[in-house]
Amino acid sequence: GSVPATMLTYYVAAFSGDSWLTYYNLLVETSQVASMLFLFAIGFTQIALLNIMTGVFVENALKCAQPDRNTLALDQRREHRKDAAELSALLAHIDKDCSGTISW
Repeated sequence: GSVPATMLTYYVAAFSGDSWLTYYNLLVETSQVASMLFLFAIGFTQIALLNIMTGVFVENALKCAQPDRNTLALDQRREHRKDAAELSALLAHIDKDCSGTISW
């Protein structure tokens, strides 16, 4: 066969367009080394493809899981307001005579 035909056969076998076992059985009859190289190439392609796809999905999931800057700033602002309200309440409780000052 020609190189383009070989490349097409490999592509079809690697990406489940056709069973790679059919091509493996043909290669075993011709060369044990060629059949082992074919198995290695198919396995490597499948693992590489799965790793790439998994990486894309995980990266997108992590991006979606992180809050954006505006949400973080809003949460921090709410926390500061809550702390300020608690401090004001504490100081009002300490100011027994309502003079606006605290003394010992």
